[in-house]
Amino acid sequence: MLESAEDLKPVWTIRLAGRVGDQDVKGITALVDRMHAEELSLLLVDAREVSFPDASIRKALGDMTANRETTGRDRTVGVAIITGSTLISGAVRAILWFIPDTDMVKVVMNVGSALDHLEDRAPGALTAQIRERIGERFAQPMVQGVAAS
Repeated sequence: MLESAEDLKPVWTIRLAGRVGDQDVKGITALVDRMHAEELSLLLVDAREVSFPDASIRKALGDMTANRETTGRDRTVGVAIITGSTLISGAVRAILWFIPDTDMVKVVMNVGSALDHLEDRAPGALTAQIRERIGERFAQPMVQGVAAS
């Protein structure tokens, strides 16, 4: 399941839950393409409720990342990925092999650390209101019965 939002620009958010499928990859790709058209963007991905993606999905995400890495480099200045799983963290790190500037991407365990990374990448871009709204949004689980951390 994919949930994305563009209402807190320059922060774009993606939340994933359950098994990531081909439609989710298409949704992520479309969001990233729109994001790269902006002057400045920061991406926050919440993968705390996602199950480990199969090899075809990991390859599709890696290909999407590699194909868009140069077009977004000067516009997307920071990416934070929240995960509570070392397995998901490892999969993300494998995908990051396709990104030369891995300092722009950070895998973290909570929303506060994600927002701190994005603020470090674009000082002053996150207003108190944006931080508060993201905190509220990400405090709610996407899947009934699954608590967000």
